[in-house]
Amino acid sequence: MLAAACTSDPPVAPEPAGPTPASELRVALVLAPGSAADAAGDFGATAGLERAIDAGVVAQIDTRVFESNAQGTDRRAVLRSAADEDFDLVIAIGPSYTQAVDEVARDHRHQLFAIVGGGAQPSRNVADMTFRRNDAGFIAGAAAAMKSKSGLVGFVGGQSGTGLIEASQAGFEAGAREVDPDVGILVAYVGEDPTAFADPGAAQALAATMYANGADVIAHDAGASGAGVFAAAADTAKLAIGADVDETLSAPLEEQEAILTSAVDRIDVVVEDTIRAAAEGTFVDGSHSFGLAQSGVDYALNAVNDTPRLLSEAMQLRLDELLSRVASGEIVVPTEPDLEPDLPTEPTSPPPTSTPPTTTPPTSSATG
Repeated sequence: MLAAACTSDPPVAPEPAGPTPASELRVALVLAPGSAADAAGDFGATAGLERAIDAGVVAQIDTRVFESNAQGTDRRAVLRSAADEDFDLVIAIGPSYTQAVDEVARDHRHQLFAIVGGGAQPSRNVADMTFRRNDAGFIAGAAAAMKSKSGLVGFVGGQSGTGLIEASQAGFEAGAREVDPDVGILVAYVGEDPTAFADPGAAQALAATMYANGADVIAHDAGASGAGVFAAAADTAKLAIGADVDETLSAPLEEQEAILTSAVDRIDVVVEDTIRAAAEGTFVDGSHSFGLAQSGVDYALNAVNDTPRLLSEAMQLRLDELLSRVASGEIVVPTEPDLEPDLPTEPTSPPPTSTPPTTTPPTSSATG
């Protein structure tokens, strides 16, 4: 799968040239510090490593998991420690390792490095693994429109202007309209700088305004700010959709049943595929993007939402059918959104209610 998701550059293998036999491949997994989302990503990463071990791609004795401290202040030192032990492949989890990978990989040219969810600089021994935000947004939009009874759904983004969250918005619009061509869609962004991903109060105000104006399902792609969307959903007895990881698992108990699902990044798939590529000599440097066609994104199913009230069996079957059509290329998900944000990017709390946001008026509702 990794080869299918990669660029057309020629394969890069450890020196001396040629694949490292699976029985000899040594793999270091460097986990992300900090938040609950980091913890969920780390869980997926270790699951991918374990699957590679179970499949005989790498021997357990030749693997090691490294962890930085909770604050992440020793990220560079931990990554360098893994590299200094001369592992053939070093996989770092999370964007917080981007600069560390750039520096350490430059000093260890004979080893392979991969960063999941980062943005490493181009290098002949580094693979940068990202997820297709438009495909993830499609999942969220389709689920939202299926579940909506009002025919009006919402999307709350984090930082505007980077193109990344806009791609997620574009997918959300496409997924919702694939389910219900007449669905109404509200869009808002928390802000215009990176702090927009760490302002749950602002996101809660935006979501509360959307719910007050008729939306009954809101998806976010706003990082830690998304917690505010869940709080607003629980306060109004409406529904929300998470991003990146299964956010039901880290939400407060009183908010878990307000989370319909999450559009998750399959870090486990990326880690397993990267290890397999290194073992088989098909590792390719550069940027790699994982979407539905590469099993790189999916919707979260857990003990809380796998119920008739939230994700019914019929809804799951319908989602699976839609996602398979994207994976096969039958549905092409756009990366550029159609809608402009409807609400201020810098809301105040409590949310404004005097001037409702503009939107495409809903003319029919989808069931789910």
